[in-house]
Amino acid sequence: MVKVSRHIRILAPVGEVWQVLADFPGIMKWVPGIEDSHALSAETRGIGAERAVRIPGLGTARERVTAWEEGSGYRYEWWIGRGPVPHGYSRWWLTRGSEASTVVGVEWEGELKFGALGRLLLSAVIRRNAGHLFARALADLKGYVEAGGR
Repeated sequence: MVKVSRHIRILAPVGEVWQVLADFPGIMKWVPGIEDSHALSAETRGIGAERAVRIPGLGTARERVTAWEEGSGYRYEWWIGRGPVPHGYSRWWLTRGSEASTVVGVEWEGELKFGALGRLLLSAVIRRNAGHLFARALADLKGYVEAGGR
């Protein structure tokens, strides 16, 4: 498994940030690099909610919520057909910061294909690329929330 974690402080109360994150299929509203996202299940919040997310250069990921803590975070499992990391998990969480701010964190872990040699050769590259991707997603979330959802 390759693991990455990142966090950012957003100048907004937890409730405002949660309102954005809790719209599970709505990720493309605040991550400009996502080409499309939509619900795959009748549930759009909570355990069992599923979405499809089309990512440039990688194809479409299917993501399903496996844990949900109302107002504070969730964990989801994901699968994508292309690329060296076909399966993994992501967790997003919120903690109250000081003076009406929120710290948002994300953990990502993915299973590398190509066996032991592939893991050895690719893990540093995947870790770096995933780290950049999630740092950018957190910055996009910060910009979206602090601009009032515009």
